[in-house]
Amino acid sequence: MPVLNMHRMYYLFTMRNEGQDEPKLERRVGAGALAIRNFNEAPVYYFEFRLANAFKVFPLTRTLFPTEIKRIKNKQAYLAVNNSHEAFHDVVDGIYESLVIEQGIPAEQIILLSESADIGSVIEESAKKYNLPKIKGEWILQFEWNTQMCRRIMLREKRDVVETLVSKEYSKKFLNFNRRWRPHRVQLVALMKSLGILDQGHVSLGEADDHNNWGRMWHWIKFLGSHNPEMNELFEKHENSIISLPPLYLDTPNLVDNKADLDWTTNYLYADSYFSVVTETNFYTNTLGVAAQPGRFLSEKTFKPISMKHPFIIVSVPGMLDKLRELGYKTFSPWIDESYDLELDDNKRLLKIAKEIKRLCNLSPSEFNVFLRECKKITDHNFDTFINKNKFFYRVNYDESELTIDTLPKV
Repeated sequence: MPVLNMHRMYYLFTMRNEGQDEPKLERRVGAGALAIRNFNEAPVYYFEFRLANAFKVFPLTRTLFPTEIKRIKNKQAYLAVNNSHEAFHDVVDGIYESLVIEQGIPAEQIILLSESADIGSVIEESAKKYNLPKIKGEWILQFEWNTQMCRRIMLREKRDVVETLVSKEYSKKFLNFNRRWRPHRVQLVALMKSLGILDQGHVSLGEADDHNNWGRMWHWIKFLGSHNPEMNELFEKHENSIISLPPLYLDTPNLVDNKADLDWTTNYLYADSYFSVVTETNFYTNTLGVAAQPGRFLSEKTFKPISMKHPFIIVSVPGMLDKLRELGYKTFSPWIDESYDLELDDNKRLLKIAKEIKRLCNLSPSEFNVFLRECKKITDHNFDTFINKNKFFYRVNYDESELTIDTLPKV
C-alpha cells in the first residue's frame, strides 16, 4: 500500500497566534488529494497541514511510531505533507526548521504538496538559505479536480440547464462572489461603488466568518487607497456611500460556511451576466501594509466560471493568466484588456481591473455582439480542456525517476 499510514492520517490544525483555537490533530478517514495523487511510485507517510508551525507543534513522534520515523530516516519511505487547500510560502522554512533540522528528517525524503504554482522557487531559496538539499515540491490542483467532479455530477443529473453568452438583454453585466472580507475584495467593491458600476453586477459581500462589515473595514479601504492618489480621491469623494453599503447577498445569506463546491443553484447567475470577476485568495505582493502572499493560487473561484463557460477577469497576483495558459486554457485578450496581469503595483493593478469592468459594462451594441461571439469560442475551448483533464499535480523540481527507496524491511 503506497500510503503506509492510510488508517492513521491526520490534518494538523494549528493557529498563528497563541490564545486562538487550540491546536489539534484531526483524524482523516480519507483524503481527497489521494484521488489525484496516489503515490504508487513509492511508499509514503501522508499528512495534511495548514500553517508553518504544524510540525513544531506536532512533531512526528506524536503521529508516527519510532520504527516508522526510522524508516523515513533510512530512506526506505518518504514523508508526504500536503499544505491542504493553501498556498502559504512560509511553510517551506517551517519544514526545514522543524522536520529537517530539529527532527533529523532528510530533506530529500520530504515531498511537499502545495496549491502555489510558485512553490519550486521558494524551495530553491530555502535550500540555499539553510545550505541543505532541496525538499521535493509538487504543485497540486485539488480545486480544479473538485470543481470538475462537481460539474460532471451536474451534467450527469441533467442540471446543466444554463446557457451562457446568449445575445439578449442582461439584468446584470457581471458576477462577483465574495465571502471573507479580504482587503482586496473590499477595496474592489468600494471601487465599483465609486465608479458607479456596483449595481450593474451580481455581487456578494455580507457578514462571513470573519465578522467584518463596511464600518469596520473602512480604515483598510482608506489606508490602502492612500497609497495611490487616484484611488484616494475616489474613496474620499464616495466615503459616505461606501460606508453605508448594506450587506450584499446573492444565492444565500450564509457566507459563514465555505462553499468551495460548484452548486447548480447558482446557474442562473451565470446565465444572467456575461462575465465574471474572480476575486482570488491572494492579491498583495508589495504589501501596502498587508501581509504579502505572492503565490499564484488557483482556487475554485477561478475554475467555476471556466466550468460554466463564462469569460473572466482574475483579481489576483501578477502572472496568473500565464499559469492558466500553461495548463492549456485560453484567456480573453483582446476582448478583455488583460494588461492588468502584468502590473506589479497592487493598487495600479486593482484600478486597471476596476476600469476594465466599467468598460465591459458599457460596451456598445456592436462591441457587445463581438464580445459574445469571440468569447464563446474561448469558453468552449476552456470547458473542453477542463472537463477532459486527468492530470492535477505537477512535480516542480524533480521527476519520478528520483523517487527511489531501499528495500522495505519486514515489520
